[in-house]
Amino acid sequence: MSEGLDRDLIMCSLRSSGIIYSTQFKKLHGRAFTSQSDDYMLPADDREHSRLDLQHNVLKFHLRSLYPYPRWVERLLRPDQERQPAVLDIGTGSGRWAVEMALQFPHIEVLGIDLVPPVLLDIDMIPYNCRFEVDDANLSMAHHRDCFDVVQVRCADQGINDYNGFLYEVAQTIRPHGILILCMGDGQFFTEDLVPFPVTEPGEEGFTWLQKLLDHVCEAFHYRGNYGIESPLYWERWLHSNPNYENIQLFDYYIPIGAWKQGLDETETWVAEALKIDMMHVFEAFKPLLLTSGFSAEQVDRAVKGATEELRDQTIHAMMRWRYCTAIRRDSPWHERLEVVEPLSRGHEKLIVDPSPPGTKSAAARSVGFSPRTGQSQASTSGQPSPRLDR
Repeated sequence: MSEGLDRDLIMCSLRSSGIIYSTQFKKLHGRAFTSQSDDYMLPADDREHSRLDLQHNVLKFHLRSLYPYPRWVERLLRPDQERQPAVLDIGTGSGRWAVEMALQFPHIEVLGIDLVPPVLLDIDMIPYNCRFEVDDANLSMAHHRDCFDVVQVRCADQGINDYNGFLYEVAQTIRPHGILILCMGDGQFFTEDLVPFPVTEPGEEGFTWLQKLLDHVCEAFHYRGNYGIESPLYWERWLHSNPNYENIQLFDYYIPIGAWKQGLDETETWVAEALKIDMMHVFEAFKPLLLTSGFSAEQVDRAVKGATEELRDQTIHAMMRWRYCTAIRRDSPWHERLEVVEPLSRGHEKLIVDPSPPGTKSAAARSVGFSPRTGQSQASTSGQPSPRLDR
């Protein structure tokens, strides 16, 4: 394993140091959560921010970059004598992506916002061109109008009440021809043939605790009236209907959870093993959500234990789908949303899908054909050719 991978693995190893408490936190079943929102139901303590560091490295090493479409992003962020290029990281979490973007581009300004500040970053770890603010992405972003060339929103969906409206607000912040980058991991696990695992009961054919646990998590969010985790199913549709964006591209990556897959290179092996560790720790982070949403302690412990053992022992070969969607800000005045809001609770799609017929791949799996590392795309989810972003 290379020195760089070793260093990053050590840097983001999961720690159990003391939790920082302040007026921004509340304690729930032994974990610290933001007191600013009842919707975001993953912890906001040092254990969770360490896990987010690990997740950040999984995605970075998988892409071999901090961002998709490097030629486009790097063109937007090249030095400009007229104005300083700038980046916004919404739902910055541990702040690691924002810090590394600031280090990679020392001439730009980077702002990370979240409901709580990064709890693991000491002041001397933050570059001079990077700063963090406590802010709620559900509020107006008019104060950031035309301020940023690149905006990332990664794994923040469950904390956003109205994602379609949020996309309009975000458009205010992006300069003409700037790029919006959305990223989210699925709540649906897949077999090595990219067939969705079915949601069944113990003893039934195809049963896995992995998928059963994620089904519990989706039920818990719905129980709380939170349908935000289903937003990635709608990203492409919402962006196409939004007059502020153009050149929308959707692409999916499937990463093995654990290094069971044959033919992985050194980096891919690290990514697979790190994702397995990430998943085992996020299972623990789900416990307070489940325990406050109608599930008994026995149900929760059984599901978490079963899913963790399946990953640890590699008795189940599972793939995780990571969805990316990018859009370019049109060179036109900002348009506010005028249409009636369609609640996600009436959604036409489901995050946890019914099992496909034996031997078939899911529709989403069949649509994969993008190479955002280079900017070249082969096919869109609609089956039509997609424009290149690397020109």
